[in-house]
Order: sequence, then C-alpha cells, then structure tokens
Amino acid sequence: MTKNTLLIIILSALLLVSVVIWLDSLHGYCPGVYMDSSGVEYCTKRISDYFPEPLVLSILALSLSLLPFSLLTYWTKEEVFRAWWNPAIRFWIPAIVIVTIFTAWMDSGSGAMGVVDFSPGLPILVLLYSLFVITSLVKIIRTYLRTRGK
Repeated sequence: MTKNTLLIIILSALLLVSVVIWLDSLHGYCPGVYMDSSGVEYCTKRISDYFPEPLVLSILALSLSLLPFSLLTYWTKEEVFRAWWNPAIRFWIPAIVIVTIFTAWMDSGSGAMGVVDFSPGLPILVLLYSLFVITSLVKIIRTYLRTRGK
C-alpha cells in the first residue's frame, strides 16, 4: 500500500462514517416505511440498522488513529512511511481490531457497585492505542532522522 492509497482510504472511511452518522441523526430520513391500514406511516428501519454502531465506531476509531500518522509520513520519504506502516499493519491494527471486537462482546458487569456500564476490555484498548501511538512516533522520528541526510 502506498501513502496516497492509505490517505484516500482513511478519508473515504471518515466520509462514509460521517454520512452514516448524519443520516441517522436526521429524524425525517427513513429508508424503511410501513403504512398501517389507517394511513399512518411508521419508520421500521433506520440507517443504523444497516450499519451496526460497533462497526461504525471501530471504523471511526481506526481512521482517526491512522490519520495523523498518515499525514505525518505523507511528506516524508517512502522509507519513513514503510518503517511505520509495516509494523502497524502486521501487528497493531489487527491486535486493536481483535480486542475491539472482543470488548464489544464482553459483559459489562451491568453497573455493579455503582460503576455504570464499565467494560473490562477498555483499559486494554487504551493501553494498545497508547503503545501504538508511542511506538509509531518513535519509529517515524528515528527513521526520518536516519534518512534525512540521504
């Protein structure tokens, strides 16, 4: 994957998520309308029924986490982009996606002991995102400084 392709994919994903959220927020927009015998119309489907919220939020989180690094490496040499992208696509992105999926399926504890709907997978996600950001910045800066004089 090239820098241009990645940036186009990220921006397209952000545009798609924005459109889905915008269409879902419109109360007048309803893709599935049911009319009863008295002529009253009911909205039977919303746009969010076609795009599950965890999927939309996962795409949003991944796109927003990749965008700064994509923009940061966009104006650098291809070697800097590769040094960041290869570990990101081989380890960090799959790990974050898998933990996000498992977190969505985990029992939240139903607000036990006054804690309202706390997911036990959330600290793991915060740790993974933090490590992703730190290692990405270190990788980009080290490779940039090494290739700057070439």
